[in-house]
Amino acid sequence: MDYIKFRFWIGNRPVIRSLSSFIFNDGTKEQILNGFANHFNVDRFTGCVDDLGNDIYEGDILYFSYGIPGRNVFAEVVYKWAKYYCMMPGHNPDKIGLNDILHMFSCEIVGNVYQNKDLING
Repeated sequence: MDYIKFRFWIGNRPVIRSLSSFIFNDGTKEQILNGFANHFNVDRFTGCVDDLGNDIYEGDILYFSYGIPGRNVFAEVVYKWAKYYCMMPGHNPDKIGLNDILHMFSCEIVGNVYQNKDLING
């Protein structure tokens, strides 16, 4: 049986660092968290880790060099179209699959959208 890890936030404060005791039939966040979504921000573990061995969750902000040498990028990890992506506003392309990024570049988590939104909006 597969276990899925989640991270819960209220505003910019973590409520529970991670929780892996939820078990769901199809693994969808929506089915699992029916009723919780109005009270918490919930991020699902992607199954990936950064170069330092830290678990990567939805909502994390990754830092890596991309394209032109010395061009540093901050990207938000999102789940869309049944896949995890790194969203990079202002870049072309503006999204790349998380697994592709992890295989091509050295990445590390530098924050999350609840506490460090300025990293990707700046």
